[in-house]
Amino acid sequence: MKQINKQSSKKNDGSLLAFAAIAILLLSILGIGILRMAYGAKVRAINIQYETVTRLAAEAGYEASINWMSSLDDVPSNLLVSIGAGGRTGQRASGSRAIEHKIKSNPDYFSTGTSFNSKISFKSFLGSRPVYQITSDGFCSRGVSTPSTPQAALEFQRNVDASMVQKIGGWDIGVNRRPDGSMRINEKDVFFSRGDVIDMPIHINCDADPDPAPEDQYRDIYVSGLPLFTQKVCMGESRYWRLGGNKDKYGDVMRLFKGGIYFDQPDSGITHNAYKIEENISIKERVNRFVSTTKSNFIFNPVADSNSIVDGQPAVQLEFYIKVQDGMVKITDNCTVKCRTNGGPYDYKLAVNDAANDYIKSDIYEYHYVDSTASPVTIKIADSYVEHVIQTMSGDVIKSDSGGQIFVNGNVIIAGALEDNGKINVGGKKYSPLLKGRITVVATGNIWITNSVVYDGKHDEIRNMDGFLIKKVPMPDNPNILALFSQNGVVQIVDPNLSASGPPEYPGILDYSPIGYQDLAYADPNIRQLPQAMVVQAAITAGGGGWGVENVGLRKNTNPNGKDNLIVAGTICEVFRGVVAEDEASGFSSDNGYQKYYYFDERLVNGIFGRTITYGIPGDMWLQRKYIPIQGGWTDSRL
Repeated sequence: MKQINKQSSKKNDGSLLAFAAIAILLLSILGIGILRMAYGAKVRAINIQYETVTRLAAEAGYEASINWMSSLDDVPSNLLVSIGAGGRTGQRASGSRAIEHKIKSNPDYFSTGTSFNSKISFKSFLGSRPVYQITSDGFCSRGVSTPSTPQAALEFQRNVDASMVQKIGGWDIGVNRRPDGSMRINEKDVFFSRGDVIDMPIHINCDADPDPAPEDQYRDIYVSGLPLFTQKVCMGESRYWRLGGNKDKYGDVMRLFKGGIYFDQPDSGITHNAYKIEENISIKERVNRFVSTTKSNFIFNPVADSNSIVDGQPAVQLEFYIKVQDGMVKITDNCTVKCRTNGGPYDYKLAVNDAANDYIKSDIYEYHYVDSTASPVTIKIADSYVEHVIQTMSGDVIKSDSGGQIFVNGNVIIAGALEDNGKINVGGKKYSPLLKGRITVVATGNIWITNSVVYDGKHDEIRNMDGFLIKKVPMPDNPNILALFSQNGVVQIVDPNLSASGPPEYPGILDYSPIGYQDLAYADPNIRQLPQAMVVQAAITAGGGGWGVENVGLRKNTNPNGKDNLIVAGTICEVFRGVVAEDEASGFSSDNGYQKYYYFDERLVNGIFGRTITYGIPGDMWLQRKYIPIQGGWTDSRL
């Protein structure tokens, strides 16, 4: 019996040992599995970390590319090389070869083994807007490879590929102040006034010394009354005073900004430096490029008749109208503008490369003459069309949409006199004074607007209780567009009262050219007036000063009971703030000048939408330094 128990015990001990061995084996396998899982999780975590670093390196290359583009005066001038003329027969167009700009990361930017390579190149056109391609490759090595272990380093790669276009703003202001009468930099506030409707984005470069005493520091926006801002406002300055306890500058007026204010934003390319007045290279390069692509018969060098008009200013007069179904422009060269140098504080422009002065008085339009022996040229706007031709890196030839281009080395007068029925008289026939087509007008001097400038086609219109327009904006499918670009001058609406005394006559030499309408309250045909609701539909750039109206404080209002209405539908870009009303310049209530109704032409964001093709303003004359991806133009992938 004892022998049997001993045998049973031995069997039980053997079973226990077997079970223990099996348990140990299972636990070992489980432990190994857990270790492998932990190791795998660690490896995956490390890989995710390296992949994230790689993606960030690729995006850093993209940011470096954007920074390079934003620092340039003119991107096309750095990415395109001229190869001669191109385009259709009888048309002079740009012929350029695209090149690449490459950027490599600095070794000091990242830890060992991390880097990026990026390149920027021309890709295509979106209507008339160039599209640029940014390709950035990020690299990150895990471990260090050696000749004996070439595979020891595991390399991660990431690619960012973006198609970029230049951002289009609404109202871009270089300095939101005006000269106070001094020829040196000494400026005063400009107010957004009661009743103003600003339905366009605003961008204001920072115009304040960064560290002055609090009592000397400026704000970018001053408000008088209750203006209305419906879209976002971007500003270069901070919301708070830098000194004086970081007090809020804008807390009392934030409710007026329905789209909000974005502070501490980078400057746009309107000016080089708000405190150093010099020739604007950004504008100069664009104008040079524009001239090189404009057909020779649309380049004008007007000459004034200095024998009759002492110190007369040369100009070209442009009158837009429709004949049957065609958009037309009547071009009168060699006009002579009699100007008045105003002693008031509002009409100035930059003194370019003038060591003694920062500003000079702007020549104010009084009236103008045409050569009595000259024959104006009347053409279809389509006859001035130019398309830009680019040969890409791959050898493909890409053309922009075509558009009209006119260049004047001097001043420009936009529109002319209207008959009592609202028509212009061309060769004994009356035509509707509307613009039909797509055209950019660039002048080295001032651009004077002497009547409403309105597109043909459908509009969104609103009138006030008195029946006067307060809104007239082209509908999204309206294909017509005008750009007015002054290189060294201002773009302003004239004062019709300055010619009321009647200009001298020069029979057989010069013919007086009236503007606006005859004021029917007077028998004298030289007493002129502008519409009570003045409409200007255009993309406006004043490269030498401001957009506004001349002779504010003394000008003639058509409305006897208050301000006239000024409707702008488009964009505005100005070096410093021009004024359109007296209270805008003083901050006090006044009825002299215009009530502002400014609307952003939304068609400009993605081009001008025609029935089948997307268009933009000809010549690519935008000045913003921001570049944004086009819709669907961003990809981020592993290599």
